[in-house]
Amino acid sequence: MSPFNLVVTALLAAGVACEALCALGVLVMRGAFQKLHYASAGTTVGAFFIGAAVVARETLHPGGAVELSAGGLETLAAVAFMFLLGPAVTISPSQPPGVAFDPDKIPKGSPGSGAVRVANTGERPTPAADGNGIFRTVCLYSHMNTDDPLAAPGRPGSTYLHMYWGNTGVSAASTAASVAGGGNSTCRGGIVDRSAYWLPALIDTKTRAPLAPDLVHVYFESGYSGVRSDQVQPMPAGLRMLAGDARATGPQDHAKWICWDGGKSSGTVPRCPAGDHVALELYFPQCWNGRDLDSADHQSHVAYATPGHGCPATHPVALPQISFHALYPVGTGTDTSGWRLASDTYPAGQPGGYAVQGGWVGGWRADIVNTWIPGCVRAAATCGSHMLGDGRVLQGDK
Repeated sequence: MSPFNLVVTALLAAGVACEALCALGVLVMRGAFQKLHYASAGTTVGAFFIGAAVVARETLHPGGAVELSAGGLETLAAVAFMFLLGPAVTISPSQPPGVAFDPDKIPKGSPGSGAVRVANTGERPTPAADGNGIFRTVCLYSHMNTDDPLAAPGRPGSTYLHMYWGNTGVSAASTAASVAGGGNSTCRGGIVDRSAYWLPALIDTKTRAPLAPDLVHVYFESGYSGVRSDQVQPMPAGLRMLAGDARATGPQDHAKWICWDGGKSSGTVPRCPAGDHVALELYFPQCWNGRDLDSADHQSHVAYATPGHGCPATHPVALPQISFHALYPVGTGTDTSGWRLASDTYPAGQPGGYAVQGGWVGGWRADIVNTWIPGCVRAAATCGSHMLGDGRVLQGDK
């Protein structure tokens, strides 16, 4: 093979190899914007090598003659179009909305359990000292993605980064039926609780690393804000809702941050001592309109109780109040000053933590949820973080 043909062949081989590697990247990458980066590289770098080979082969001929054939001109035009398209693909949605993060630093989550993890131990709850019934569970972090099955259904990669626990299969394609019917669970009890739970991911902006909580406590309670424990009704299958405001630029009434081992609550990420946890707490509405399992804004079908008066007439059905308590570890030398929620898109000069919004899609097995509601919440009992109220307990890894 002549040196000329060897160069042309090498350029073509480099272009084809680049296209193949980029195609593999598109297949294996997790997020839409990472896929777009690989697609862009294929249409720029790969196109450059192929275009160089075309130019060499179609314009340079033995004897020094320079001539571009009609077929070569068409090929070169197509390659040039691909080369110009690449930057446009990269510039548009290459980074999703929200606080910037490094996708390679997303922490690995728990794979969850695909088993029913319920045991009969004979343990019974104790009457609550304040008369307020409460059932709790403990869950491990599952995964992160730039999806939101309620706010952006069917649009993967279109939102700020979210942190999920409970159902391990939650994505933009998830529905109430798919949540209840499939996926492992990272919560105690295994697949008796396939509910989807999520919050904005917490990001260390100094390293662009998303942070995973050690664990998340989820409370289901009543007896507060004028809603008596005995007024609480079963949770309807398929119920789903959002709480909080992802556009907030100041403290919210139903979201707060605290140092878990003690300290005053605030609307922003606190400085906590080593060995403690930074805890993000979000409280959901507990009053339902009795008709709709969802609403256009995913909030109007539910309402918060009025302190001292209970559920409003527009939303008369009292349900257990759900609250999230996500615990992020603080180690020796941990600097929380750069911690922000992925949804904290207001000016960086303001402290992080205001834009809290969480989501919940019910996935409890009916016989289990209808055991702990009467056995714990309606009975005004304290069921710890595992008891169902009938002598059985939920088992888990934490």
